[in-house]
This record gives sequence, C-alpha cells and structure tokens, in this order.
Amino acid sequence: MRSRKLIQLIAATTLLAGMTAGTAAATSPVSAAASAPGAVPHIYIYGCPVGRESCTWVYYSNQYFTTVVGSRTIQCDGTEYSQGTASDWERFYASSCG
Repeated sequence: MRSRKLIQLIAATTLLAGMTAGTAAATSPVSAAASAPGAVPHIYIYGCPVGRESCTWVYYSNQYFTTVVGSRTIQCDGTEYSQGTASDWERFYASSCG
C-alpha cells in the first residue's frame, strides 16, 4: 500500500505541475479540478475529493446487495485501503473531513 500511495502522490504532483486550470488527465485515477484560473485545484482520487471527504465503496456479490465481497476506502489524507474484490454492484458512502 505504501508504494501505491507514493505513486498516487507522484502522479498528483506531476499532474499539478503540468496542468492548466480546469484540465486533468482522464486516464489517471488521480485528477485535479480548479474552479477559476489561478485557483488551487482540488485533488481527486477515484472521484473522491482528498481533504474534503472520506469515501467508501462497498462491493456486493449480486444486484440484490446481499453479500459483501469487498470494499475500498479513501481517507481524508488520501490513504487508500482495499479488501476483497470489486464488483459491478457497489454502494458509495461519503463523510466530510472535519
């Protein structure tokens, strides 16, 4: 996990260094968006705004959401935790960083 976080940090740094306001690399799990030219962009990892929300995806075995098969959590500091497997059936939960 530590190397993945380092790779994400390097990707975010590279992205910020080379981006213009309002653009982001579409193929990267790390992206950034700025609301106005010159504004400091928000960093997103898999769509989760780092520093503003803690995001959790819970994955289920079927469309009835009966059995959990995995999860992914991105904490407020950008630390990512995953367990189990991902599936097409997911529920998303977010909570504000405080």
